[in-house]
Amino acid sequence: MYSQSADNGGPAEVGMVVGYGELATGAGYCGVAVSAKGLLWLSLPGRREEVHRELQEGLAIMRKKAATGGPRLKMAEEPGLPAAAWLDDLAREIGDYFAGRRVKLDYPVDFSLYTEFQRVVLQLVRDIPYGETRTYGQLAALAGRPAASRAVGQVLGANRVLLVVPCHRVLAAQGLGGFGAGLETKRYLLSLEGREV
Repeated sequence: MYSQSADNGGPAEVGMVVGYGELATGAGYCGVAVSAKGLLWLSLPGRREEVHRELQEGLAIMRKKAATGGPRLKMAEEPGLPAAAWLDDLAREIGDYFAGRRVKLDYPVDFSLYTEFQRVVLQLVRDIPYGETRTYGQLAALAGRPAASRAVGQVLGANRVLLVVPCHRVLAAQGLGGFGAGLETKRYLLSLEGREV
């Protein structure tokens, strides 16, 4: 990242170079966007065309967040993923995950396009071990805002790094709760981890 002075004397913009593309895994293609800090976007595996479309929509969301957040971020997008051994490992682990093997999926995530509360919640979600679940209420309490269960749900709805930030492991007090990819997908992911709900 780099800083530059704004021409109008306003706050400095921080530059972020984003590489993006479709990552081939043993379970299909995943849309991926990365910065120097880590993952900005990781979709569930699917057909390449669908994943590409979702990734383009995700880049548009990230552009908007970068332009309206503070500090303002200027995104420079570069088609293609960087040559990085950890991306090869990520592709292998995603294939293993969908083959029913236990994996860690512990990769760097760039949380710079999230608010402080969102960062706290998403980090708490990252810490949920494979095969375990938490409730929205438990996360709200751990984040220091015990009455903010709905806010936690909204944060999870904004999660752009699926599997590595395993929001499918967060349930309502009475039932599944929500999931952007659909409740059947949430059930499926939990069943891969040995959790039947």
